[in-house]
Amino acid sequence: MTHPPGDPWNPPPLPDDRPADRPADHVAGGAPVTWTAPAPDPEVLRARLTRSTSLLGRGLNVLAALTMVGGAVSALSLTFGGRAALALLPAAAQDRAGTATALLSVAGLLTLALTGVYASVIRWARELLTRLGEWVHAPDAQPPDAQTPAPDAPRMERLRRTLAGWLVFSQWGNALGVLLSPLLIPFTTRLTERLLDASDPALTDGLVTGPGLIAYQTVSGVVSGIPVAVITWLILGTVLRFMNVAVQRARGMQGPPLARTAQLAGQWFLLSMILLGFLALNLLIVLALVLFLTIALNSGAMSDSLSFLTPQVRAALVWLPGVLLGLCLYGLGVYLLLFLLLMWSRTYASSLAALLDARPVPAPQAESDRPATLNGP
Repeated sequence: MTHPPGDPWNPPPLPDDRPADRPADHVAGGAPVTWTAPAPDPEVLRARLTRSTSLLGRGLNVLAALTMVGGAVSALSLTFGGRAALALLPAAAQDRAGTATALLSVAGLLTLALTGVYASVIRWARELLTRLGEWVHAPDAQPPDAQTPAPDAPRMERLRRTLAGWLVFSQWGNALGVLLSPLLIPFTTRLTERLLDASDPALTDGLVTGPGLIAYQTVSGVVSGIPVAVITWLILGTVLRFMNVAVQRARGMQGPPLARTAQLAGQWFLLSMILLGFLALNLLIVLALVLFLTIALNSGAMSDSLSFLTPQVRAALVWLPGVLLGLCLYGLGVYLLLFLLLMWSRTYASSLAALLDARPVPAPQAESDRPATLNGP
């Protein structure tokens, strides 16, 4: 079917005056038309790395201090606060409180030990991040085209091995903890029921602690903890890969580009920041409930509801709102600090990766076969 020359719906084709060897999607020389993002300014990257390194160093120092304070308070609360709470039980229940007292003492010691280990890991991570940042952003000591390793590369490697061992331990420990901690629900439920029954049998009349409910709580705890374990495993694995490649480059060895790993770590950090925001929102709701509880206790509105408690227990409840308020404020402070640390870590990882990838790949060297260890550097 042909159209008349003046048909507006089917205009004649435009003349093509391009050479035969120059297609429409090519430029001179036959190269395809592509767009590449401009390379970031090295000076801007160094400035960002310098600032993020400094902020991370100070933030990790604060986190280590908060960890020590929180761990010490938690250990003392479990050991002595738990004993004081059990001492408020009637004399008939004191004979059955021996197991709970022993468990609280063991939990306090474990909390104190884990706090010390966690603070040490934070200190080692801060040292490694600081050494890497100072090495990369120092143009005089390490010019961009240098292929020699960092002056303190042996120390970085020792820190890497130590942190790698603890990261792997954290991956497995978190996964096992999330999966096994709900298995304590049957034990703690039965222990609580025995203590309440010895104190006042009327207190256990309204408790529903049948095997079906305990099984449901246990399975629900395991299932709900699986996503947390998987996400934590992936985040720690990404951090481990980034650390290994960065230290490998610092030792003057050939390694893969860091940009992809840094981008993946930044995405995981962003997800963690979003989750921290939700946790902080939940904590704000708890804080509002604590304030409501404080007003209710001070106004005497709950005096009738608490009449079944002994005078010693009612006197101890006066301190409860203050303790809960302190815990909420402490938790909000930790969440805010973790949010800032994740934000600074994203800047640190992207800047460090860009500066390292811009350098020539050094000649490969033999890598030590020494396995990762959990001992301190």
